[in-house]
Amino acid sequence: GGMLALVAIGLSLLLGVMNVASFVHGEYFMIGTLVAYFVFTPINNYLNQNPNEVLAFLAPLLTIFCATIAGGIAGALTEIFCFAPMRRRSRENWVMNSFLLTVGLAVLLINGHLLIFGADFKGIVGYWTGAPITIMDVYISKDRFYAFILAVVVILLFWAFMRYTRLGRAIRAVSMDETGSLMVGINLTGILIFTMGLGCALAATAGAS
Repeated sequence: GGMLALVAIGLSLLLGVMNVASFVHGEYFMIGTLVAYFVFTPINNYLNQNPNEVLAFLAPLLTIFCATIAGGIAGALTEIFCFAPMRRRSRENWVMNSFLLTVGLAVLLINGHLLIFGADFKGIVGYWTGAPITIMDVYISKDRFYAFILAVVVILLFWAFMRYTRLGRAIRAVSMDETGSLMVGINLTGILIFTMGLGCALAATAGAS
């Protein structure tokens, strides 16, 4: 549920600010899972040979952070090279054109993944080892428990960012009125790039969790 909430927040951000119904959002979730796999696997192999309790606890957090950054960069590049040129060309039929663009990107990313990495199963067995956590006689695996806690923390940070920071207020202003935002000096191009990166970073965070 926490993972789905992060994905939903990213989707609603893109739709509310950029008017993009992103059908490629699941592929940024996939990017998060891939980055997590390729970051955590060598660290885990090292830990199997050289046990270290501190590194074992921090490794999942480092993995999720790397996946978040990768998702944000992928989203920013998507805005720069895909949506920005389309926006400059024409705003007519924007919703339909953005829908077709995201569907095309989804097909491209899925088949690119199959071409580069193949169809073999890749996965992380578990981030944290040890006995499950018990809450009122209900057993919850550590991975699920920490994933939920992480989702709650990220959602609270996102809420505080959007409500109390200058950049967050600028994003909200753009979602209300792009022309008015330009008139008061908001850098629309930068806000759109950051918003796309933030939405995709949230999906990648969910994927890595």
